[in-house]
Amino acid sequence: MFLHFGVNTFTDREWGEGREDPAIFNPTQLDARQWARTARDAGFRTLILTAKHHDGFCLWPTRTTNHSVAHSMWRNGQGDVVRELVDACRAEGLKAGLYLSPWDRHEPVYGDSSRYNDFYCAQLTELYRRYVQNAPGRRFDVEASVALEDCKKGNAAEAIPVLEKKLRENRITPPGGGEFKP
Repeated sequence: MFLHFGVNTFTDREWGEGREDPAIFNPTQLDARQWARTARDAGFRTLILTAKHHDGFCLWPTRTTNHSVAHSMWRNGQGDVVRELVDACRAEGLKAGLYLSPWDRHEPVYGDSSRYNDFYCAQLTELYRRYVQNAPGRRFDVEASVALEDCKKGNAAEAIPVLEKKLRENRITPPGGGEFKP
């Protein structure tokens, strides 16, 4: 089951423009366990969450942008939809998947392949290290075909092999250098 939930749930628009105020994101009754139970009861075995859609709003407290739950009213900026979904899936015996849009209408470096690939790799790395790396029986699968149409708008597809190589070589750094600490 694919869950498309994000800042535009509160703007009543399918696609955002990346200029949405994070303060409007405030799902006061969010219950990821309810999502997982409903999916399980309906016979689904996997839940895939849009961790970031084209508007660039991140459903986890990322260090890569201010356009995220960390700058929202929800749980006083301490919420993490991705963590809640991953934990709910584990509790209900489901697999969790994450979709990270390669198109980002909020990020100013989108369109500058080299800089955006670093940015995108940093976001993928955060997701991997926070929610996948130490998960029992879980793998990090990147399905390039999911984002094929989006990649025609830029060269984000190049980021996937770059990330895989950096992960293998264990030399991931955030944009601008320094040490990456998820």
